[in-house]
Amino acid sequence: MGIAGCQSRRFHPPYVAHYGALHELMHGRSRAAVVELDGYAGRPGVYAVGALAELAGEVTVLNGEVWISRPDGAGGFTTTHDATGVGAALLVQKGDGSDQWPIEIALEHDTALVELNQTLGGMARARGLDTSGPFPFLIEAECPRLEIHVVDGTKILPNQTPEQHYAASVQLRYENMPATLIGFHSTQHVGVFTHLGQTLHVHAVVPPANVTGHVEDAVFAAGTVIRLATIQ
Repeated sequence: MGIAGCQSRRFHPPYVAHYGALHELMHGRSRAAVVELDGYAGRPGVYAVGALAELAGEVTVLNGEVWISRPDGAGGFTTTHDATGVGAALLVQKGDGSDQWPIEIALEHDTALVELNQTLGGMARARGLDTSGPFPFLIEAECPRLEIHVVDGTKILPNQTPEQHYAASVQLRYENMPATLIGFHSTQHVGVFTHLGQTLHVHAVVPPANVTGHVEDAVFAAGTVIRLATIQ
């Protein structure tokens, strides 16, 4: 059972590791691999989000299961779970090997991602989590609206804005779609793994569509549970 109410006890999130930096990718200074992904497969408790080397697609790791989606050059995508020989230019990962997410936040009303960007830190603090640094969160739900993209580095020029990156990507929109979202909250990593004005970096795995991607927008229905990891 999760920890659902306000707590006087203090909880600490697991360490969050990150490799590469958004500002390097955005300005075209380096898109080379900074971490290899084949060591992530089959590792229980490992969760991560990122972009492939050369911005050739998206990667999400859910409890040791690797999802890699790439643009196919024709407006669609291909997805694989084979990370052999694949590198990432950006990766953010939950740094311990446990699969414990004991703190639960049930949303009281339909909530858009833009609202969660402003409120998740406060909700986590109210439940006793130390939010002085980055922390991961997990959502498993049917989303009334879910918009994701799969980055396409072949169409991105140096110094383009996040909006231009999005316009050049494979864009996917779903309604009432079951998905698992893994995200990282931080107020200290702008330009590293969050964009200007953002506190969240979130990916979704959408099994019915066999795709993973970076979440641009989403709506979560009232009652949706956000789970927070703690060090046991």
